[in-house]
Amino acid sequence: MMGERAGASTVRLRTWPATLVAASVGGFVFGLVVSAVNGAGIPALVPVSLILGVGWSWAGAAILLGRLAAGWRRSALAGLTVLVLAVCGYYVTDLLRGAYRSINQSNPTGATSFTDWGTFANNVLFWSIISCIVGPLLGLIGMGSRRGDARGLVCKLVLPAVAAAEMVNRLRSDLPLGRTKPVVVATWTTVLVSALAIAALLVVRRLVERSAARRSRVSRSSH
Repeated sequence: MMGERAGASTVRLRTWPATLVAASVGGFVFGLVVSAVNGAGIPALVPVSLILGVGWSWAGAAILLGRLAAGWRRSALAGLTVLVLAVCGYYVTDLLRGAYRSINQSNPTGATSFTDWGTFANNVLFWSIISCIVGPLLGLIGMGSRRGDARGLVCKLVLPAVAAAEMVNRLRSDLPLGRTKPVVVATWTTVLVSALAIAALLVVRRLVERSAARRSRVSRSSH
């Protein structure tokens, strides 16, 4: 009960319509922004693209919507919906900015092009299926992160752990190849250090709260 009350103030989506609208709009806009930033070709936006265009950021969107929704059913639905609509927003924006335009090889002049609808549909379908699988779980993790107990701590640590693991994997696989640009290394390293720092702070905070609660119980029992 105490763990549930500790996170009650974070609930914002208390009805089914509010949950669906927030997850749908938020997801589509998120996907749109990621695609637009990836294709902007602006050097200053490269770090933003490296942060938004990776798995842990997408997982974070589902966890956030799950945390804001009331009840496990709404949290699971919010996680699923936000990821599916993010996939749609991402690939529709890719489509509109010409990412699926290909040259017609049958024309020797290369003057004609076509839209590769097959690849577009396959990408949307594949990642939508993945979203339907992991989205509800991430939404439930978001709901669990509202708790103030040990289970809540575990749920809070999921996103930093995913971010840290992904950055370690990217740095380990790409750095030895010598093809990684300094801005990429700097961004991934910053994300890794930040994730580890946040995880450490969450653990320390939990230990401090437990210690304070124990002292309070001892103090009350002695009077």
